[in-house]
Amino acid sequence: MTIYPNDRNNPAGAIPVYIVAGPGGGAIPVNFYAGGASGGPAEGPVPVYVTAGPGTPPIGNDQGNPNNAIPVYISGALNAMPVWDTAPGPPPLPVNTTPPSITPTGTQVSGTMLTVNPGIWTNNPLGFDYQWTRNGTPIAGQNASTYTTTIVDRNNNVGATVAADNEGGKSLPEPSSNVVAIAGPPVNVVAPSINPVGPVDFGTTLSMSTGAWTNNPTNYFYGWMRNGTTISGANTNQYTTTEADANGVISGVAQASNAVGGGIAVSTSNQVSVNPPEPAITPANFDVSLPVTQGQIVGTCVATNSPNAWALVETGGTPSGMFGINSSGVVTVANAAAIIAGTYTYTLYAQNDLGISEPSTCTINVT
Repeated sequence: MTIYPNDRNNPAGAIPVYIVAGPGGGAIPVNFYAGGASGGPAEGPVPVYVTAGPGTPPIGNDQGNPNNAIPVYISGALNAMPVWDTAPGPPPLPVNTTPPSITPTGTQVSGTMLTVNPGIWTNNPLGFDYQWTRNGTPIAGQNASTYTTTIVDRNNNVGATVAADNEGGKSLPEPSSNVVAIAGPPVNVVAPSINPVGPVDFGTTLSMSTGAWTNNPTNYFYGWMRNGTTISGANTNQYTTTEADANGVISGVAQASNAVGGGIAVSTSNQVSVNPPEPAITPANFDVSLPVTQGQIVGTCVATNSPNAWALVETGGTPSGMFGINSSGVVTVANAAAIIAGTYTYTLYAQNDLGISEPSTCTINVT
């Protein structure tokens, strides 16, 4: 008699089948002889129950199905092989083959409703779990397939992850293949500046640059300040200084806007000093060689704030009448015949419509 013991030809993952020969009998491994199963009738189908888990002999009988058992019927035909049964396990988890994607794509504005397509998954998913993200961080409570963006999303990127479920469990979350940039108002990256950088005389026209901004500005707004106080009506990119600005500093702010709204106004990177209203003279020093001629130009004096009158006043032992100065500050020879070699020192004054300068010096070296 040929015996096929149950430890032979065991397919991978199979569980040996145990049968009960009758009510109250003990469970034994199935061993088939040519005409039937040991411990059971020689012919006819024998009901067999198999538990789903390895490690503990299944318990059963032919009167009822024990918990988690699988009914197997074994024929009593000649040459029957040993019976093995593989307990059904959970199906494999879903696997993503085409990533999720978000529509609409590109840059959007806050208030736009986004929709995430779950993508394509294997192993028959039964449902999907969604999570929306802002710059990769989960957005609390946003677990539907749609999400309406808010002002918090401005100047940020919104994405999503999707996990698939089946009878085997839940997959790992799969990130969307794209994120959606939510536009915000402009953000300054380079501060505006004022030119010329100064110091300047009042009456000088100053220009303010826009600076550099993100998010495609469409309009710019400007404001000018004197010593930190807003100058009423000065709201273009140019400002002409006035007498009121003398001895003060001028600064400004610029703001950019787009379809979303206005950015935060930014102060200029520099401020410009405005000179006092009366002339401020640069000390003069001229050299001239003999012989000189009557009316010969010796040099030109320089002062701020557009002086319209000048004066040379002899000091110490400087003889009078040797040199003169006109309203443009040009120094000329006034008495050629009397000029001899030496140093002629003068106190220099300049005047405009707003006042007389502080005294300065004019030195003429004759050789």
